Amino acid sequence: MPETITPSQEHISRRRITKEVAKAVGGAMLGARINVLRGRSSPERSIKVEKYDERIDKRLRAEHAKVSLDLLKKRPDLEATFKESYDEAAHWHGTGRYCEGADGKPVDVLRGILEKGGLRPALDIADHRRGAMESVSTATSRMYARAYAETHATNKVEKRNYGSISFWLGTFGGSIVADMVKEGTFRNFLGYSAKQTANPDQRPARTQKENVMSPRKALEGSAISGNYPMLIGVKDDVETQYKYGQGHELRSLDVIPDSSFTHIEVPLADIEATQAVLAEYGRADLPVLPIEAGEEYVSRFHFSQLMSGEKLVA
Repeated sequence: MPETITPSQEHISRRRITKEVAKAVGGAMLGARINVLRGRSSPERSIKVEKYDERIDKRLRAEHAKVSLDLLKKRPDLEATFKESYDEAAHWHGTGRYCEGADGKPVDVLRGILEKGGLRPALDIADHRRGAMESVSTATSRMYARAYAETHATNKVEKRNYGSISFWLGTFGGSIVADMVKEGTFRNFLGYSAKQTANPDQRPARTQKENVMSPRKALEGSAISGNYPMLIGVKDDVETQYKYGQGHELRSLDVIPDSSFTHIEVPLADIEATQAVLAEYGRADLPVLPIEAGEEYVSRFHFSQLMSGEKLVA
């Protein structure tokens, strides 16, 4: 396990940052626009939503075709495992192999999950309705959770994503902000966030640093050497008590046991390391799949399906 956390030494040009910010802002505007249009029932509004969805769907497919490894075509066994896992997965949880602990040192997230028997509630300050609460966050949409997982990736690995992290964070974020504005809770959320920013000692360890969801942070990637994203599929036997962001995020006040995991997706290069840890804890039976192939699998579904949170059943 990495012993220290060191800032990225890569030079990030202003042009690259501007491009990443543009993706996030564009996605946010799209998400907010679609959210508003879907909230108004009329034939004209429905046509506009369909046009937005179709345009984005075509762009995503064209961009991904340039970077896809075509793993599913090369490995029929992988295809069958993905179908079985996705047929079961009703919720998704995005995280990373490592995170920064309260002492500033890396913490092995995977071992922590297995030692505790699953995902345990942790402090979350982002809920604009209820404020700070201890919960486990899952997503109804795989792409929502994948964007969170991707913040734990380093820039040393070439990404083969179906849509960039900034695009998905912006798209879902725009939808959530539009929801806040409609409910009149956006001002409360900004006030609460400002209070947390002004009192860093009162924030949980994971929010001590620059906001991990910012465009610049997404571009820089994780500062922990050897870190990589982990995307966990969760069965529908999990009880969730609260909805957040139009239901894109579901929160549970209870432990989500690892027996409810359908599979884990990690980068192709990190599969063996992940399998070795699972074997140590008696969970060698849990499928570990390449996240690059997962991106290929979801490319078969329309953009509107990926946003909707429907189960991705082929």
